[in-house]
Amino acid sequence: MEKGVRKMPHRRRSAFFVIDGGDGSGKDVQARLLDEYLENSGYCHLVWLTKEPRDTQEGGVIRQILRKEIAKPSARELQCFWYAEDRRRHQKEIKHHLREGRIVLCVRYYYSSLAYGMADGVSFSELWNVNKDFLKPDKAFWLDVPAEEVLRRIERSRSELELFEKLQFQERVREGYLKLFQRSDIFPEIIQIDGSCEPEVVARRIQVEVAKSLRLPVHEEKIYHITSTLRR
Repeated sequence: MEKGVRKMPHRRRSAFFVIDGGDGSGKDVQARLLDEYLENSGYCHLVWLTKEPRDTQEGGVIRQILRKEIAKPSARELQCFWYAEDRRRHQKEIKHHLREGRIVLCVRYYYSSLAYGMADGVSFSELWNVNKDFLKPDKAFWLDVPAEEVLRRIERSRSELELFEKLQFQERVREGYLKLFQRSDIFPEIIQIDGSCEPEVVARRIQVEVAKSLRLPVHEEKIYHITSTLRR
């Protein structure tokens, strides 16, 4: 191999990763850091970074609802229709990029619909019935941040809180994510990450798990061990 030419890593296949969690948990930051890590690991131009809601008609309505520009529908309609329809369109794009051999990296997925929907009073069974046939990611990283810290971050970065950004509601959202994490029979792909750590520490924990999944070299002495004591 010529000097200065980076050898491409062995890729088992395309892969689908999700970074999810409550508002203010650092999802966008971690997605950018993971994207950069993959690009520097030999996956240049092979990563598709996306997020939900999308730039669709449904996604536009969702953002208007969250910004209180239009009246909020029932939680059931919001999660089981608007988010689901936006996600249905998104699935076509995700599957296209996976068929092309790319790594899909998505910020928010159906875990958000489940956690926020349950926090808003919709049953898990109804929410899961709407989402269960969507594509399951290889791994989903739940950035777990206490509700108080979430609101502190939001208030520091925004002048006005969006619809879902209230303390009690964020506490219920975290409880929703915790319930998903505990259902390892349905969601074995969820990995809990302490999102209150420094961004570099959070990024390294995610990178280690992604490296394992993609069979990239991992230096064991640098691995951050992720506890799963809450999962039963």
